[in-house]
Amino acid sequence: MKKQIKNKREQRLAIACGGTGGHFYPGLSIAREMQQRGGQAMLFLSGNHTAAQSEIAASYNIPVIVVRSARLNHPALLPNMARGTIEAFQALKKFHPDALLAMGSFASFTSSVAARLLNIPIYLHDGNARIGKTNRLLSYLARHLGTAFPPVNSDKVHCPYSVTGMPLRPELLADWGQKLSPSEAIICLNQQYECALSPRHATLLIFGGSQ
Repeated sequence: MKKQIKNKREQRLAIACGGTGGHFYPGLSIAREMQQRGGQAMLFLSGNHTAAQSEIAASYNIPVIVVRSARLNHPALLPNMARGTIEAFQALKKFHPDALLAMGSFASFTSSVAARLLNIPIYLHDGNARIGKTNRLLSYLARHLGTAFPPVNSDKVHCPYSVTGMPLRPELLADWGQKLSPSEAIICLNQQYECALSPRHATLLIFGGSQ
C-alpha cells in the first residue's frame, strides 16, 4: 500500500516596502510573481503613500498590512519604531511567513526588526549602486542582500550579497521584451519617443531616483 504524501504548505513571503515607488513597485512585482508560482505573499507597507499603494496592491489581490515607519529624522522616532515593530510582530506571527524580504529604506525597518524577534529569515534588496543606511544596518541581521547594481560601498555590507538586478513589473517586460540588445533598445526608443539615437555613438542615460 502506497504511503500518502502530505501536501506541503504553500510557501509564504512577507515583503516590507513602501515610501517611494522605487521600493514599492519592485516589492509588488515580487509579490505578484510569488502568487503566480502558487505561493502567498503579503506586503508590509510603511511611509507616506500607504493608502494609494494599498489600493494598487488590492487591484492585484495582494494582501497588505500597514505598519508605522521609523523615519530617522522624525521627532517621534522611538514611539513610532516601538509601535511599528509591535504591529509588524503581530501580523507576522499571524501570517507565519517562511521569510521576510525587505526592499530598503526606513519603510522596511520595523517589519525587519519584528521578523528578527520571531526568528524569521530576513533577505534584503537594494535598488541603488550605493547601499542605503537602512539596508546597511539590517545587513547585520540578514542572510543575503540582492542588489540592482554592483555596490560601490560593499565594505559597509555585513552579509553575503549578489547582483540580482531590479525586479520589473510584467507589463514592462511585455512592452520591451525580456532580452533586447543595445541596438534593439535604441531602435525602440527612437520609434517610441521620436529620438535620433545611434548605436555607433555612446549614449548617456540619466534617470531619477535616490543616490
